[in-house]
Amino acid sequence: MTRARRGLTLIGALLVTLAAAGCVRTEGRAPNAQTDAQRANAAFERIADDIEEKEGMADAPTAHLLAGKVRLGDGTRVSLWVSDPVVFAGVRSRCFYVDTEAPSGRVLGSSGCGEPTDQVVLDRDGAVLVGSVGNWPSRSVQLEIGGASQVYAVTGGYFLVAPPFVGDETSAFTLTLLDDAGLSIGEATFTGSGAATPK
Repeated sequence: MTRARRGLTLIGALLVTLAAAGCVRTEGRAPNAQTDAQRANAAFERIADDIEEKEGMADAPTAHLLAGKVRLGDGTRVSLWVSDPVVFAGVRSRCFYVDTEAPSGRVLGSSGCGEPTDQVVLDRDGAVLVGSVGNWPSRSVQLEIGGASQVYAVTGGYFLVAPPFVGDETSAFTLTLLDDAGLSIGEATFTGSGAATPK
């Protein structure tokens, strides 16, 4: 059964639900001519293999969405790709892939999977934060740090945060989950990064 046959790739609009049992993989690569979308395709092929082994599936999906893309001050390009929640409806795991390409062309890719819970997550990945709303029905979030705030769209349960809102491991964050009308459905606080249950 070829992976190409299952390789429906949906590239969605803007912008982790990482349970404690989830797995994370990081890979570094020398400069190459592949685009971030092509690297994401390959990453979700590998992720599907992992899901098949973990969940006993015969043909795990590879469909994914672009959840965010930023260019950092030094020219580094970062993009976040996540499981398509419609296609993954029968899969316990939700997965992500972060593609980081330096100005030199060197690429670093990290990926992970986990089952959504009632916890929300802020996870550091280099110079960015990867956020997850878990199983909360949130379409956007407001992140506050140092008296400043920014609203981020949520795609497939994930969102991408770039400087200057990433802070550091001593920074205090307030994350507010927003519904379709932009009203709060829960709030969590963090120091640096980690997981928390909104109240």
